[in-house]
This record gives sequence, C-alpha cells and structure tokens, in this order.
Amino acid sequence: MPDVTLTWFEMQYAAAVGAARQLSAIGNGRQHHYGAPRDDWGAHIEGAIGELALAKHLNVYWEPVLKKPHEANGDVSGNEVRATTRYNGCLILHPEDPDEAPFWLALTHAKPVVTILGPCLGKYGKQQQWWRTDTGRPAYFVPQTALA
Repeated sequence: MPDVTLTWFEMQYAAAVGAARQLSAIGNGRQHHYGAPRDDWGAHIEGAIGELALAKHLNVYWEPVLKKPHEANGDVSGNEVRATTRYNGCLILHPEDPDEAPFWLALTHAKPVVTILGPCLGKYGKQQQWWRTDTGRPAYFVPQTALA
C-alpha cells in the first residue's frame, strides 16, 4: 500500500479541477452516475485528488478532463481511479465498467497523504460475492483486502 504525499499546491490544483467538473455538470444538466448518495462537489474534488495521487505514484503526467468521453483512455494513462474518504472504503465497480481496465482505489481520508491500492482489472472485481444492493447504489464493492 504505497502512500503518496501531495503538496498543498497539488491539492489546490486537484480541488480546482474537481470544482470545475462540478460546475460543468451543473451547466450541462448532468446528474451523478448510478445514483450515488453523496455530495457531488466533494465527489468530484476527492476523485480529482485520487487521480492526481495515482499519476504521481505512477510518475506520469496527469491530464485532467471535465467530462470523460466514452472513447477516453482511463483517468490516468489508461488507468481508472476511484476515490473514497473512508479509511475502510471499497473499490466500487459497476457492471458497465470495462472488464480489461485496471482500477485503482485512492484512500483520501488522511490528506495530503493518499493511499493507493490496486490495480484490479474490472473483470476480477466484478465477483458476485461483492455485489451489494443494500447501499442504495447497486454495485460491486471490492474490499481493500482483495486489492493487490
């Protein structure tokens, strides 16, 4: 479980990207995917922080986008990132997520330190034992113990 420490400038940059994503969503009338019961502003900011942390971990350039087109090649150089502020949070996958894409979980609860878990190919995370419908958001909830 590598930890990545972001600088305050990196945190500010990711927060600005997250805010821009939320403003873009509002301006274009987009709703949060899959009915996620959480604050959209926070979700976009935490997601951007997770993406930047993974890029730093992989030592690649992070090119953030406001709205990922369907043909986009992942959040960070072909990798998908899911972020959570819960120290025991899970990697959340949906049936529509690409089977061959590597998914990473970014734990953002101890900012500016972000813990990176994974990767896990989508097809390996979509196991029936991890399918949950009791959360109001039917999805696969892959536990941290299952991530490399």
